[in-house]
Order: sequence, then C-alpha cells, then structure tokens
Amino acid sequence: MKLIYGYCCEQGIGRLKNQDAMIFKSGIVLKNDVCVAAVCDGVGSFDGSEFASGFVADFIGEWFDFIINEYGNIENHKRRVINIIYEELKNSLREKLWLAHKIVYDETEIRNFDAGTTVCVMLVVGRLYCIYRA
Repeated sequence: MKLIYGYCCEQGIGRLKNQDAMIFKSGIVLKNDVCVAAVCDGVGSFDGSEFASGFVADFIGEWFDFIINEYGNIENHKRRVINIIYEELKNSLREKLWLAHKIVYDETEIRNFDAGTTVCVMLVVGRLYCIYRA
C-alpha cells in the first residue's frame, strides 16, 4: 500500500508559540502495512501546551518505533495471525496514551505550569484500524 500524508498547522492569531504537533509513522508486520497517525492540539489557554502536544506526539512515535522493532522478528510471531497482533497493538496504544496523560499531568505539577492537549490517534494494521481521541 502506498501511503501519502502531509499536514499544515497555524500558530494562531495572537499566539506566541505553535501548540500543535503531528506524527505519522509506518512499517510492516507479517507482510501487513502498519501505521500510526496522531494530531495533538495544545490547549490555547495554557501557556505550556506546546510541551504537552509535542511530548504526546513524540511519545506515540517512540512507542511505534519500539513496537515495529518488537514485532519485526517474524520468526517469533509467524504463528500469530494479524488480528491478534492488531488487538495487542490497539491495547498497547491505549495504555501508552493513559501513561502520556499521567506524565504530562505530573510534569505540570512538578514545573508548576499549566499545559494540556487534545489528541486524535489512528492505528492501522493491515485492513484493521482504530481511532482514539481524548
């Protein structure tokens, strides 16, 4: 499958920083295309939201890189069907999103500043996909 993607974001009127972040990564697992795409939109009323959106996008990208390396060894997974791997990846991504939320929250407490982001993530594994939004 040929994947084409792009994005455009705007800093916003009266904003000093761009609080948007985006990630798109793809790979192959058991001869199936796998990709993750996420858009993180910082909460404009919080001064530190570029931290939150950038962190969450990077965190998802690091998770995906780890997953592709983990599942890249076909010998270990040759007996597993792609549907099972899809369920595993879907659940793993959901756990990572909750962990990202906790880390951002903890950092705002430690650094004593306000930060927040919305996130919309799509995971595609072969012909299966899921979308998470928060």
